[in-house]
Amino acid sequence: MRVWVNPDKMAMLGVTASDVSAAIQAQNRQNPAGAFGQPPAAAGTDFQYSVNAPGRLVDPRQFEDIVLRAQPDAALLRLGDIGHVQLGAQTYTGFNRVDGRDSGNVTVYLSPGANAVQTAARVRKYLDQIKAGFPPAWTTWSPTTPPCS
Repeated sequence: MRVWVNPDKMAMLGVTASDVSAAIQAQNRQNPAGAFGQPPAAAGTDFQYSVNAPGRLVDPRQFEDIVLRAQPDAALLRLGDIGHVQLGAQTYTGFNRVDGRDSGNVTVYLSPGANAVQTAARVRKYLDQIKAGFPPAWTTWSPTTPPCS
């Protein structure tokens, strides 16, 4: 995610880059879930309640809803109030070439708890499905046989 903030709005509202960073870290973490009232529980505990914790944020709108500050009157200052968020590259400093020509690169990261073998199979299946839309030079390419040797 790329977070684009307006420094003028930040200064006017008294928000620092550290405030933004801390809020993102605090509200975009993976928290373990569990249950209340599960054994061993105190005598007389008749009910067990499951706890569902949302995972990491994945959508720009979810990031824009991160609360930076809550006022005593219940007004909230959100990240979207001082800027906007968009899905972007992790870095813009690299480029890719295959056989001396510009090419695209896709990096796949596993989510926590994901199965690497199943993920690789799903990526290969998806690439086979979209291969028809690739440029002509890539029509013989398959996910198991990279175009560069």
